[in-house]
Amino acid sequence: MTDDQELPLLSKARKLILPSFVLTEVCEASDAGAVQIALPLSASGMACYERPKRAITGLRIDKKPKWKATEFNLYPIVLDTTGLPWVEANLYILSRLEEALEPSMSTYDGIADDLAAYRRFIDEEAIDWQRFAAQKLSRPTYRYSSHLRRAVEARVVSASVAKRRMGSVIAFYSWMTREGLLTPDFPPWRESDVFLKLTAVNGLEFTRRVTTTDLSILTKTQFDPYDGRIEDGGKLRPLSHEEQRWVVEALLAQGNTEMTLIHLLALFTGARIQTVLTFQVQHVRQLAAKQLDPQVSSESRCPIGPGSTYGCRYAHAEFSANEDAITHFDGAIRAYPAEAYFDRIDTSIDKAGKHSDYSKLFRLDGGLPISDWKRLLTDYFQGNALIPEYLGSTIAEGHTVDEPADEEPELINSDVKLAVLVRLDCGAIGPSLSLIPELSHRWGEKLIPFVEVGIGATEAFLTKRLDLSKLTAIGFEDGILNLSRLCFGTNDQLDALFRGVVSDLSDALEQDVQSGLVLRAAIPIAWRVQDTVVTLSIAGEGRAVVDALRKVTDIIDPLKEPHEWIEPVSNWVRKLVAGEKNPVLWRGVQRGVLEIGRSGVVGMRARMPDDLRNELIESGDLNISSDVKTRAH
Repeated sequence: MTDDQELPLLSKARKLILPSFVLTEVCEASDAGAVQIALPLSASGMACYERPKRAITGLRIDKKPKWKATEFNLYPIVLDTTGLPWVEANLYILSRLEEALEPSMSTYDGIADDLAAYRRFIDEEAIDWQRFAAQKLSRPTYRYSSHLRRAVEARVVSASVAKRRMGSVIAFYSWMTREGLLTPDFPPWRESDVFLKLTAVNGLEFTRRVTTTDLSILTKTQFDPYDGRIEDGGKLRPLSHEEQRWVVEALLAQGNTEMTLIHLLALFTGARIQTVLTFQVQHVRQLAAKQLDPQVSSESRCPIGPGSTYGCRYAHAEFSANEDAITHFDGAIRAYPAEAYFDRIDTSIDKAGKHSDYSKLFRLDGGLPISDWKRLLTDYFQGNALIPEYLGSTIAEGHTVDEPADEEPELINSDVKLAVLVRLDCGAIGPSLSLIPELSHRWGEKLIPFVEVGIGATEAFLTKRLDLSKLTAIGFEDGILNLSRLCFGTNDQLDALFRGVVSDLSDALEQDVQSGLVLRAAIPIAWRVQDTVVTLSIAGEGRAVVDALRKVTDIIDPLKEPHEWIEPVSNWVRKLVAGEKNPVLWRGVQRGVLEIGRSGVVGMRARMPDDLRNELIESGDLNISSDVKTRAH
């Protein structure tokens, strides 16, 4: 083919996978890193140059954060019928990839597949995908939704694939609108709020608002009674005798005794995974003893676990295709009497109902990356080796969420606009307003508990408001304030005290933010409601934390139980950070608080009791002329 010949049209739009992709920009020949682009013969006499978006220093030349990737393997692109890249779709995929910390290319491969399918549809139907007419059913989104419904009914695609494709198209148009690349004359779809009735831990009912569109694929799953499978948490069928023989042969060849026993017990009893994996030696002995008695049937049901009540761990998560993240995650324990427990483990979870003693253990709202969700889920189901195997988790043993990866300190410190954590504990609390010294600092051989109070107006407020004479108070000179847990004691005037102290604290913190002493802050406050100690932690950018503290007194009533105000708090935080990629803040969560991470050498001011200061000076562990600044009371 010569340069003058036209390229043939492809029959259909499609997805193409590039083995590797480097983000570049057009530049001058004199620019650093410039590489000449090979042009076709028809462009003789012309010269074009490009350079990578990431400089040799590791910084991006377009001034975007350096953590945003510029090189990808197995990069998907969408081609139209002419074989040229579909510009808008590929820009959308690139923007999604740039926002991901650890992008899973299979996810974006699926998005490219979905957009290629949409492009094929609009090309075949000769639809202008950017024109939204007054007649609703003429708009491309509604026509595609109708097309997918018919495809599901004809069993051309499954309902799950249709829902995913429609979701990808909605996310694509939403991005186009946000970026100002598309201003439709009429709405691409109609949004509506659906309110779901849920039950809180204490049995009270509440509602959750979910936004949906009228493009949703609402198709009932077709049941085929002749496909040889049953619906039990998925499509299941019995193994044939030949397949069972293959399993046994593979187990014997592997030589793993534990796996062999697990599979044989499942094959010969029909027990489920959880039942098999909780079956103990004592249960085998009990069954063997019963079989020796001719009066007892050889078949018997064996209770598993201690006591008369048995617990099942539950986890629930909601995934947002638009955010490519888990937006809600919670875990709970359901406790069952022995007989009810056996009925439960023999029943699919969607048909088991909620007839049990229910206790919610944790809840996370916000954009949670898939990798972090897998880590939390694996930790929650600790002891069940099938969980990390199923999730493909590569978590190292002993790793905890309180230890963020070393390669992301800048992201953890600077990119969290606002994070809120609510921790509930059983126990008591002191009688008066106080700071709790939960951390220690080493001076020489001595480990000194301390409270962090800051170095500016916040320190002055706390010193005036609290008795710190017997505590070591520390302030760091790095723009970060991790205030120690501020506990409101048992007080008849708790509501007034709570509002007054939080208001004054927010005023003091605002002064430090305006003066540049505090850039990021973490503020944990705790109080007692009946037998529960509530700790509310607010962390993020200094200005955002100040605004949050001022809003807290309007939303939270410290005399009421958390379930009465947790939803308004969650909704308010979601609204505040809507549309932003807000990474999860893990530091401090093992102590039940949030904490901003520090790195490098940090200046510190310390105020300590006279007797402790003198003891450290005499031991040689403290030198007044050193970098450590101390002030006596």
